[in-house]
Amino acid sequence: MTLEKPFHIYILIFFLFFVTIEQASAQRLPVPRELGQGEVADAGELFGDVWTGYKVEQHMVPMRDGVRLNTFLLYPEKRETPLPIMYLRSPYGWRWQSFDGTVVGDIKRAAAVHELMVQDQYIFVAQDQRGRFGSEGEYEILRPFYSLTDPSKTDDITDIHDTIDWALETAKEHNGKVGISGTSYRGWNAAVALIRPHPALKASAPSAAMAEGFLGDDFYQNGAFNLAMTTPFLTQSIDGYEASPTLSDRIKSHDEYDFYLKHGTMNALRPYFPENTPITDRVLKNDRENDYWKQRKLPNAFDMPLTVPILHVISGYDSEDLPGPLALYHKLESLDKDELNHMVMGPWNHGAWRYEGADRFGPISFGMDTGKYFQEKILMPFFRAHLKNDPQEQQPEAHIFDTGTNEWRSFDAWPPASSKRQKLYLTQKKTIVTKRPSSMGTQNLQYVNDPSNPVPYFPRPNYDGFRKDYKVQDQRFAMHRPDVLTFESDVLEEDMTFAGEAIANIIASTTGSDTDWVVKVIDAYPDDAAEMKGFHRLVFSGIFRAKYRTGLNAPEAVTSNKAETYRFSLTEQLHTIKKGHRLVIQVQSTWFPLFDRNPNQFMPVHEAEIEDFEAVTQTVFTSNQKASYVEINVLQQK
Repeated sequence: MTLEKPFHIYILIFFLFFVTIEQASAQRLPVPRELGQGEVADAGELFGDVWTGYKVEQHMVPMRDGVRLNTFLLYPEKRETPLPIMYLRSPYGWRWQSFDGTVVGDIKRAAAVHELMVQDQYIFVAQDQRGRFGSEGEYEILRPFYSLTDPSKTDDITDIHDTIDWALETAKEHNGKVGISGTSYRGWNAAVALIRPHPALKASAPSAAMAEGFLGDDFYQNGAFNLAMTTPFLTQSIDGYEASPTLSDRIKSHDEYDFYLKHGTMNALRPYFPENTPITDRVLKNDRENDYWKQRKLPNAFDMPLTVPILHVISGYDSEDLPGPLALYHKLESLDKDELNHMVMGPWNHGAWRYEGADRFGPISFGMDTGKYFQEKILMPFFRAHLKNDPQEQQPEAHIFDTGTNEWRSFDAWPPASSKRQKLYLTQKKTIVTKRPSSMGTQNLQYVNDPSNPVPYFPRPNYDGFRKDYKVQDQRFAMHRPDVLTFESDVLEEDMTFAGEAIANIIASTTGSDTDWVVKVIDAYPDDAAEMKGFHRLVFSGIFRAKYRTGLNAPEAVTSNKAETYRFSLTEQLHTIKKGHRLVIQVQSTWFPLFDRNPNQFMPVHEAEIEDFEAVTQTVFTSNQKASYVEINVLQQK
């Protein structure tokens, strides 16, 4: 046998292959265990100064099927009374090794999030979810609730239950009460704990809890794929870190809009993905609200009266999880017979009450540190009352920050009983009126939707990748485009407070067989305002993919030039538009690259190639018979 290449070349290739495999493994595997089972160590030395005075133990906790979950037990070295247990679960690793060899993980974030609790003294149980980092078993994103239909199966419900059993048996000098908290995916865990709650669970505070994967959280919104946020998240935080450079790294070397437009399709982005992308592929393939999403739809799992007090912590400017936490609150409200269900909504991006600087977001100032207020006045008293038996004043049903007046307001119900529905009609003159247009003829407005020149979601250029602050940007950057219809009201003669859900009711047609509709409701500041002169402030927004108009699980081609009604939620807010401001509503068909471009053809969008994208003509109807409007809850003035 004759080798075609010198033997040393093969040796070199083998060496490089071996090094590559070793490096990839080092990036994916958890840090070698530094603690023996049950060994006691100083938490401050391992995890930072915030944990000074705490001891830590690391355990592999067995679940009912024999799978062991990596778990840290942290507790104050000195305590005067028995303490409650605060349970924290994460899929992102409590302690792991980054590319540069430093040890990082959620244990430091937990300290930052729960710093007041650490100071106030709780026993903490911090656990890696099944199949993630130090825990054994197979990982399944937002694992379905198998045990509800088959008690012999395991899921996050049973893992939480088994871990609480273990904590009550293992932790010393506890008072028998357990609370659970967390943000985002961790917040999903805090909500899952309530489905069939452990008897010792006495309080839960899920923050920005992902709950509706297809309706509006993280992955899809009414069928449109959340391109800018979800693609890097799935390919890096969930499926792995093998892609080098990562998708986020590549995006940040370009204007984000240009990068996605240049690559054009999901297939063109594949070189920046890890080699193995099982979860990314599954999310893309399930491009309708089928059983895959219904099994993971958190509100659907609740069917019994609420027995544990819950504080839904909702971020009003959340760029990832806003519809889901609101849907979960409303579902549990329908099951609440004992006034256990409460919500707080602050002016934050995705759980950003946890960080310093919650006195503002982007260019918008709130006039106070809203995060500090929330933690000291709402969150800490909630857990103290239910876990430490501290006296607490009557907690309101809803505690919400009015982003127009910069004040916290309390309500006995959400939406408030004193609010009523108001329709804001769009006219052919591009005005906004409160009475249905009187014209009986054909009244419509048209624009060309060209996917090769989509409407940006953020002012360009943007070299920072996905911008979580897009909801607080001045919307004037898009209003003069020919493919954006902009409607304006008269100057308001008195304050107008929106309190609840806004719903778009757009009657429209397209020359394509599919398309998207985007609606934005904006608070337009006067040009002579003392601050933020002429600023166009986004209040409500949403997108709807036309092929799902008869049902999110029933995509159906649109008939060309046929008027259809598209009714969809623009989420919920508490916002006062002040006297002297104007109300602005924008209608468009692209919002890029926040959401993927629709080729305007009836087909799986993630399979589209460049030649599939077509420009189409959009028609929005504004006549008496076909009246487009936005319906909003308006709080009645006293």
